Amino acid sequence: MAEDLNIERFIVLKEEYETLRGSMNKSGATYDKISNIERDLVTCAHYLARQADNVDAIYWICDKYLYGGCETGISTEQFEEYLKTAIEKEHVPSMCLLARYYHGWGRPMSARQVRKADAIDLFERAAKVGNQDGRYNLACALRESGDSTNRKKSEKLLTDLMNEGYLGAFYTYYLRFFWEEEGPHHGNEQGGFEVLLRALSCIDTRGLSQEEFYASEIYYYIALCYYEGVGCDQNVDRAVNYMRKSATLREYGDAYFWLKNKGLSVEPRDFSDHGDISYSADEYYKELGDNVFEQDEEEPYEDDLTSYNDDCPEDLKTELKAPLGFLPFKKKEEDQSPITREDLDRVLKPFDKLIGLDGIKEQIRMMFYTVMANELRRSKGVHLTTKQSLHMVFTGNPGTGKTMVARLLGDVFKELRILKKGHVVEVDRSTLIGQYIGQTETITKEVVNKAIGGVLFIDEAHGLEKGYSPNDFGQDALSLLVKEMEDFRNNMVVIMAGYPQEMNWMLDSNPGLRSRIGVVIDFPDYTDDEMTNIFETYVEEIGFKINKAAKEKVAHVICGLEGKKKDTFGNARGVRKMFEESLRNQARRIIEGDITHKTQLITIREEDIPGKIIPKGDGKIVRLK
Repeated sequence: MAEDLNIERFIVLKEEYETLRGSMNKSGATYDKISNIERDLVTCAHYLARQADNVDAIYWICDKYLYGGCETGISTEQFEEYLKTAIEKEHVPSMCLLARYYHGWGRPMSARQVRKADAIDLFERAAKVGNQDGRYNLACALRESGDSTNRKKSEKLLTDLMNEGYLGAFYTYYLRFFWEEEGPHHGNEQGGFEVLLRALSCIDTRGLSQEEFYASEIYYYIALCYYEGVGCDQNVDRAVNYMRKSATLREYGDAYFWLKNKGLSVEPRDFSDHGDISYSADEYYKELGDNVFEQDEEEPYEDDLTSYNDDCPEDLKTELKAPLGFLPFKKKEEDQSPITREDLDRVLKPFDKLIGLDGIKEQIRMMFYTVMANELRRSKGVHLTTKQSLHMVFTGNPGTGKTMVARLLGDVFKELRILKKGHVVEVDRSTLIGQYIGQTETITKEVVNKAIGGVLFIDEAHGLEKGYSPNDFGQDALSLLVKEMEDFRNNMVVIMAGYPQEMNWMLDSNPGLRSRIGVVIDFPDYTDDEMTNIFETYVEEIGFKINKAAKEKVAHVICGLEGKKKDTFGNARGVRKMFEESLRNQARRIIEGDITHKTQLITIREEDIPGKIIPKGDGKIVRLK
């Protein structure tokens, strides 16, 4: 086994895992493949981390531990120990990761997590080797301290990074020193605009070799300045041009929604009739001359388009007809027949194949009965002041069927004409949370857009609620989701899933979220008999057979689980792992035994089932290895 846990295998697994995770819409087969690769990848990374063989493996598993994404199986002590090992080898990314943990920029993992002095020391160590990311993180940390001396150090670091063309430094310098009200240069509109144009010049000169997020934000803030005449002459054409550039880089970012709210298209237009609206930093400096930081007194700006409507292209005068997000369903055809009980029975047929979950099936049926009853009332002219919310919360331990039910519901919503597409977009905390201020909202908007017309399934959603951590961006994602759940309630269903206690705490601490949830469904753990039946179902699905002795052993293994092993078995997920191990054992048995008979090739026998038989008196008990 250990010979397979090497650096080469880690690299292969990591590339395959990231490729599959990059796909937003996953089939059941893909989801199972991700789970299998994830298990092998974590095992390999954990082994390499213990052996201190590869700093990249250490960084990967520690990054997943801090920011979420998969079950790493490492403790807080191991997390720090692994990173310190990598730091001894002068691995700068590990320095920055541990520093971010100490500074509180990651998820709260320990009551003793925040050690800002240690964080600063590590950031400074990374900065001393000339690492730009380390210097940038140090500048951000110093700026947050609030101390005037540290603020000056932060400004010096950001200034040096801007001179080197580090795009993130321009964004942070403008946002923290000019845009924010408590910024030391707040009010110096011309100076702030100069910073943005220096960033623009950097983009024009060096291209987008760095993250496109920063370039998108630079374009966005330049556009806002042009639109309102902040630090420059008001020019709506240039504002729209840079908004479209921003929207091109961040497909559903702030610029996209700004354009939509103005009633404008996102796609680039032909501006040949209105002159050249491209504007470089060099042109700006020529116009300003030597008085870059001198500001003339201007009349207070009023948000009124009439002052330049004569010169404004026609599509810029378009007013928003309705608030963004209230996108109604396409009206049903008049001859479309109403949904009947027979229709409901037909589309819920796949639920009959699910083992257990009888209470879940009944709750889902009752939910659709309510929808059908409301539609019947409307058809008879009964006025309803409210519409039932179909957003749901699934609570339960891992492996209790939450994801499986969510996937089935997508098809049901489509078949019953409640949702247009019925596709299921599956995400978790790691998908939604960005690393920088403003990034999380942009990512979340992208995810919501992909889910329009279908189901947005958020696994372990309780990880987004970290009310006691001011530096955690999960709250940004949750706040936006609460708004989008209302805006798109007619065209998207959001299902949040997680552990019972944590999900209940999240709902109790967020009244806005609870008011948007129509149904809370609790998924109980499977009984021992149900898990035994699930194993047999897996066997039948691939066309295999299982003999009586093997069935009994499966039942003994599951019934013999006690204490902590019972808690960590994982319900159906644990059964799936046991089934897959049984297939591997069976394959070894038939190859090493030179078995060729067709029936024996597809039969699972007692010796294939993982577990150790322990004699006890006249009987026997079975323990999982």
